[in-house]
Formats: sequence, structure tokens, C-alpha cells
Amino acid sequence: MNEPPTSRNERDLLRVVKLASALGMAALAAFLYSLKEVHPHIRFQVTIGTGIIALATGIVSWVFCGVMARADAEEHPSVARRRFFIRWLLVFGGLATAGTLCAFVFSLRNVSSSGRRDVLEGTILALLVILAGGFLIHKAFRFFEEQDKASLDALAQEEEEKKEE
Repeated sequence: MNEPPTSRNERDLLRVVKLASALGMAALAAFLYSLKEVHPHIRFQVTIGTGIIALATGIVSWVFCGVMARADAEEHPSVARRRFFIRWLLVFGGLATAGTLCAFVFSLRNVSSSGRRDVLEGTILALLVILAGGFLIHKAFRFFEEQDKASLDALAQEEEEKKEE
């Protein structure tokens, strides 16, 4: 598997993406872990566990981004490599989802049932808004990709016509 050498700019960009992802995920995990009470007042408690969770999440995120970047860099990945990538994606996504849900449920333990219902309704509404925004962003990217492809095809056709003349 001879991979083409990456330029310095690509390596620097990958490093920035990995660092931003690791810091963002670590901060989110630490925030959720240190959140001890949301009702009647928000209460945080920073402990050694907060640091351990942040460090572990940051390391896993850093490694995950590296695996994703390597899988994306290959032009024709093997079937085994593709399976490995899909497993990493599923494990990371599952752990992130489970961790977020556990932290969310744990933070609701002291909330009254009527307050819990309000929080759950608000959370579901926020998730629907995020899903709708993600769908619109996806559609916008697809539209721009199609437009870009159409303009490149038109440009190539114009160059062929000039060559024929």
C-alpha cells in the first residue's frame, strides 16, 4: 500500500482538525461529567474523574480522527480496511452516544417528573431542529457539488469544441 506523500499543509490541517476534535470532545465529556445537578440550580463538581474522562475522550477522539483520515486518504481501500473503518465508526459513535445519554439521564436524577418532562420535550425539540439543520446542510452541499460538476463538464466541453475548431 504505497500512499502518496502528503504535503506539509495537509499534515498541518489534519493536526489542527485532530486537535480541535479532541479538545472539543474532551471539553464536552468533562462538562457533562461534572454536571451534577440541573434543578433547581445548575451545579458543577470538578473532580479527578472529570480530568480522567476528558483525557480518555480526547485520546480516543484523536485516534479516531487519525483512523478516519487514513481511511479517507486511500484511493482504493481493501475490503478488510473498509470493515475496520466501519467498525471504528460504529464503536466510536456508539460510545459517544451512550456516554452522552448516560450523562444526560444521570443529570436528570434530581428533577421532578413535571420538570423532567419539560426537559425531555425541550431536548427532543432541539434534536429535531438539529436534524433539520443537518438535512438542509447536506442538501446544500449536494446542490453545490452538482453545480460544480456541471460547470466543470461545461468547461471541458467548451475546451473540446475549441480544440475541434
